[in-house]
This record gives sequence, structure tokens and C-alpha cells, in this order.
Amino acid sequence: MKLDKLLNIVGISLLLVCFGISLWRVFSRSAEKLNTETMEIRFAHWQLEGGIREAFEVLSSNYEEIKRQEAILETKQQLEQKPGDAALQRRLERLESGELYPVRVVQTPIPERVYAPWSKTRLIGGDAPEIICLGKGITKDLTAKFFLPMRGYIDQPNPYNEGTPLEGVPWRDTFIDGLEGPNSFDRVLLEHYGIPYTVLTIRVYYNKQLYRRIIDDPENAALKASIGDAVFPETYKDFIGLCEAVLAYNKRHGTSIMPIAGSSYNAPSLMNNLFMSQTQALFDEHDRWKRLDMGTEEMILKVATGELDYDNPVFRSGFDLMHEVGQYMQHGFQQLQREDATFRFIQEQALMITTGSWDAPSLWQQAGNLFDIGVARLPIPTSEHPVYGQFVKGKLSEAGAAPYGNLAVINYKSEEKTATAIDFLMYLTSMGGNYEFSEMSGWLPAVAGVEPPERLKNFKPEPYGVPNGPRPDFSKSDGEIARVYEQNKYLIVDANAGVDEFYEAIGDDMQVAARADIRKIIRTNEKQLERRDSTMGANYWLSRYGGDEADVAREKLDIILTSQHAGEYHRIWLDAQLKKALAAE
Repeated sequence: MKLDKLLNIVGISLLLVCFGISLWRVFSRSAEKLNTETMEIRFAHWQLEGGIREAFEVLSSNYEEIKRQEAILETKQQLEQKPGDAALQRRLERLESGELYPVRVVQTPIPERVYAPWSKTRLIGGDAPEIICLGKGITKDLTAKFFLPMRGYIDQPNPYNEGTPLEGVPWRDTFIDGLEGPNSFDRVLLEHYGIPYTVLTIRVYYNKQLYRRIIDDPENAALKASIGDAVFPETYKDFIGLCEAVLAYNKRHGTSIMPIAGSSYNAPSLMNNLFMSQTQALFDEHDRWKRLDMGTEEMILKVATGELDYDNPVFRSGFDLMHEVGQYMQHGFQQLQREDATFRFIQEQALMITTGSWDAPSLWQQAGNLFDIGVARLPIPTSEHPVYGQFVKGKLSEAGAAPYGNLAVINYKSEEKTATAIDFLMYLTSMGGNYEFSEMSGWLPAVAGVEPPERLKNFKPEPYGVPNGPRPDFSKSDGEIARVYEQNKYLIVDANAGVDEFYEAIGDDMQVAARADIRKIIRTNEKQLERRDSTMGANYWLSRYGGDEADVAREKLDIILTSQHAGEYHRIWLDAQLKKALAAE
């Protein structure tokens, strides 16, 4: 009984302690909100990779310090006009001592899996942070309703670029893509919402010490001679040679090192790039507008009408490449998660891993003192390759890598908070701020003229080369083609199956799926056109009677009308092409 009594007392005591801490946190938070001298600006994101939160934290502190120094200067000027004012003197003392900060920037990192419901709940509940990263479940309807169009702001110079080569340049033109990328400009809503802060690329990471041990093995002298002075294989032939060398090394030394750590998360980065090196060949015959950029809808339509057979030599060659490389990953990798591949690589059970530049800080952090990590571009076949060279037009260009990290401002906050939130984004994306972010986070900068730190040089997008061809799912991840492909792609890399078994499994399903996708695209386009009708009407009346807003409304009306005409033509053309193909059967 005494023991039970003691346990009850301990349990009640712990409960009271927790209750007390909760009360303290509630009241301290309330006290913060009541403090009208300090403005709190919150921003939410899902970037939980190593170094990112720390970088945001430092930049937030730097911004807070800038605002404190500005407030000190302003208060001193006010004291010159009102000497002896006790309230101003007390404010100055608090500012100079660091007791008072006019602005506090608080980041709210949210796990990726719960970001969609969390952000939606906050937006609808009216308690969203001032700045939220778009994407991950934030639909266009939510964007239009709750986020501030950045039109009037991005045409103004960024004040934090004073004294730099970008001084006086409109904010939009300080980004490497002029804020015209999909993460900044919404082509349905025809407005700029997102402000990016980085650029992402795909790279091969490798264990330098393990690589040297394998490559310096006397049995690999021929491979070493072929690679020459390069720090990593630069040709696809030598890349495959390296994978084979790892397997041979295992047999000689009794080790179980995998050439490549694979998973359902990172393997597609490798597979898709190899596949797209082959589909470059489709440009010659199927690039209708000769733009070296075949749109997703155009490719789906070609399969739907039978103009392009999914079972064609180009696609087969791409799938053969995927099958070949898939044999150098662990069995069942398509069922493994992101952390499984990372664990295998960090535990030195795999020589290489392919993933985005966003994972670099986490990999460096986890590798620590265990080993050094090398970074290289994925070698793809060249036109000289005896098997895969016939469809390759050139190395894959990364010139289309769009800036990422679309931070957007909520539209229902006070004027002062909105202005401060935008001002913080300007600081974050100034030349100085963006370089500092890149230096601390290990992510590339998105601002023009900002050279990345030395350790990030290998991540810079390669601007020269040929655009990527289509992916095997045509980049339509929510469509029927993607569903059929995802259900059967395991056969492509199966050691006991292969490309023939894959095609046997899908049969005629791809053309059926493509037709379903085209019908869905037509319906979606119709809905988008209907939505724009009301926007078009509103801008028409604003252009006539909107006063100060008339010029902006007139400009938007011209854009919407052009977009409506193009969208209507495209919808009719898609529908006509599909009906023509069905009638010919």
C-alpha cells in the first residue's frame, strides 16, 4: 500500500508540474502578444534537412538586429526633437541594452507529412503565420483566397541590395529566373505569390575513402586508367565499370558493399535522368512547335491518338538503361524509404547515393568524421556509346532549374505586419542575405550574381546542353499513365524480369490511360476557363471604374484575355484530336 501511495503522490506531482509549465507557457505567450512594442513575424516551412533551420535562425536574428539598430537611430532623432522626454529615453535605453527588439522573427518548421492539414487548418482558422511556404497541399483556391499577390512589390528595388551590383534593380529581376518560374508565378491565377531562396539540382554522392580503396585495387587498374585524372567517372561506360568493380571487390574481399543505395525516394532521380537522355531523340519527330520542349499534354495526346506508341525504340532504350542500373542497387529497393537508403550510405554499405542538393547538408552532417563525401553529376551515355548513343543528342542541360522555396505572405494581416513580412523576405533574398543563407545551409543561392560557396560549386546547374526529354510517366504524377507505370515499373528493374515483361504486363493499358488523362485535362481546362470568367469580369469593371487600380486591372485583363483565348484554342484542339483518332478506329 505504501508503494501505491508513493506512486500516486509522484504521479500527481508530475501532473501538477506539467500543468504549471503549461500555464506558464500560455501566460508567457499571452504576455508576448500584449507587448505592443515588439512585432512578431512568423513563417512556416517543411524544410527539416540539416542546417536549414539553423540558417533561417541566424538570418532572422540578423534581421532583428537591423531593425533594432534602425529603431535606435530613429529614437535618437526623436530625442533631438524632444530632449528630456522620459519615455523616449527609457525606450532608447531598452533598445541599446538589447532588452527591447522592435521585431521578432519566429520560424515554425512543420514535418512534411502533416504540413498540408496543418497549413489548411491555420489558414481557414485565421491564425496562420505571416509567411507560409506554398505547396504540400496548398491548393490554388487557398492561394487565391488567403495569399497576397506580390505584383506591386516585386517591381520595386530591394533596399537591402544598396551598395551591390543589384542596387536599384527591380526585386523580380534580381532572381535568376526573373520570378517567372512555376514556384513564383501562378499561371492559372496569373499572379506572383512565391518568393524563392534557393535552386535545387540532382547529384551523385559518393564515399571518397571507399571510392579510392576500390579504384586503387590492383585488379581495377584498367578502370583507373580509363578514368584518368578525373576525380569521378565522367562517362556512363566508366560509371558502369565502377559499379562492376564494386561487385568484384566484394568477391575478392568478402565485403557486401552495394554500388548504389536505392529507395523509392531517391532511385527515380537516377532512373528518370537516364531515361530522359534517350527521349531527347523524340524532339526531331514529335516537337510540334520546334521549341525543344515537348509539353506534358502534347506527349500524352500523341500516345492517346496512337501517333506515338508507348512501346517504341526510344522508350525501350530508356527502360533498358533503367534495368541495367537497377541491378546495382539492393534487391527490393523500390519498397524502401528515403531513410533506408541514407542509412545504408552513411553506414558505408553503399559506395554511392543519388539524390537532390537539398540532402547535402544532412548527408555531410551524418557522415561527420566517418568519411568525406564527393559530389558529381550523373554520367549519362554520350552519342559515342555503342548501345545507348543512337538516341542521345547531348548532355542534359540544367538551365531550366527553377528557383525553389516559394515563401508567400498572408493577405489578412495588418498593414504593418504585411509590410514587415515583405521586408524580411527582401532581406532574405538580398545578395548579402542569400549568400549568407547559402553559406550556412549548404543550399545554392537563387539570387543573380551570388556565387555559391566553394563547397557548393559542384551543385551549380549546368546551363549548357540539350533539354531533357519526357519522363516515363510524362511528369503527370496524378494521371492514369502514372498509375499504370507505377503499378508495373518494378518489372523493369527486376533481375528475373525486364523490359519485355513490363510491356507484356501493361499491354494496351497506356493508350487507354492516355485517353483518360486527355479527357481529364480537357475537363480541368474547362473549369479553369470558367474560373477566369469572373476574374475577367471583375477586372473589366475595375479597368473602367477602378480609379487608382484601373491601370493594373487593364493590364491583368489583357493577360487574362490572351490566356483565355489560348486556353480555349488548346482545349478545342485537344478535344478535336482525340475525337479524330477515335473516329479513325
